[in-house]
Amino acid sequence: MSNWQGQTYKADCLSPKETWDIFDSTKVKAFQECPRRFFYNYVLGWSKEEGNIHLDFGGAFHEGMEVIVKALKSGRPHDDILAEACIAFDRFFDRVYPNEALHSDFSPKDPKHAYMAYETYLEHYIDEDITCLHTELPGVVAVSPDHHIHFKMDGVGEAGDGHPSYHGVVALEHKTGSRNSLVWREGWHLALQPTVYTHALNCLYGIENVDYVVINGVFLYKDKIGLERVPVKKNLEQMREWIWEIQHTFHVIDHNMEALTQADTGEPFLRCFPKNTGACTDWGRICPYADFCMAGKNPLHFADEPPYGFHEKHWNPQKEHENAKETLVVEEGKAEIVVSGVQADNG
Repeated sequence: MSNWQGQTYKADCLSPKETWDIFDSTKVKAFQECPRRFFYNYVLGWSKEEGNIHLDFGGAFHEGMEVIVKALKSGRPHDDILAEACIAFDRFFDRVYPNEALHSDFSPKDPKHAYMAYETYLEHYIDEDITCLHTELPGVVAVSPDHHIHFKMDGVGEAGDGHPSYHGVVALEHKTGSRNSLVWREGWHLALQPTVYTHALNCLYGIENVDYVVINGVFLYKDKIGLERVPVKKNLEQMREWIWEIQHTFHVIDHNMEALTQADTGEPFLRCFPKNTGACTDWGRICPYADFCMAGKNPLHFADEPPYGFHEKHWNPQKEHENAKETLVVEEGKAEIVVSGVQADNG
């Protein structure tokens, strides 16, 4: 247990949340990019009230991709798989955006382009020599005695002897985008998410049996679909270095969380979670919390309730496990697939 857990807070506006000590790759990456943005988003839980078409479309798209990945090497008719994938997409997307008249406003992240993407993907990959082992597999993996990272892998499979590029166990991570660039492709090789997946798979199957985490890129253009895969592989030395790096990151997070217990609304500025002013315009967009930072005030002065246009929502990646048919749990070097409460020991 970290030193800050269970402590009381000087600032009355701070009420400890169970989610503060539950991390996934997104939360860790957010802290690495800007500790102050992490504070607003994941400690206070402030996020914009309007929906996010990028996240919503991604969620819907994953529903259809799960159908397709499960159908690899199944011998099912192409048209049947495509129809089922489109139905799965619609079920999710229509629930979030029930007004079909507005769907075209989101182009190319709309149903039409999702259907095009599924058809293109099927034409390209349906006969690929990969046996599906798991889809939408949530899990939690220890990175130190006190720290864990939650995850959800889109697909895990085993490449056959005849596969031209992969051998052994591979993971597929589906990503949609609108531009295939060198920056997008190269960025995955040092990214946190595929490294977390590699760590979990190494624990489950053994490092000698794990090949790549494959970033499965699907690019949506006005009149066509682009496909690009980025295979990410880590050797033992790289994984050892990463373990040290992620433990260091958690040490810094713990230091800031402990400092927060002593933070006071009477102080002129917040003496933890410093700003990274180089991240204010990441991805060509202004940070949603930039106005708060430019105000030059201690955030605790106005932390009693979310400002206008924001609401309080605390992301809990552990919730992904609740309705899962199977969950991967890695603790103290032992990996288990928990199937609806039944543990299958993998050594």
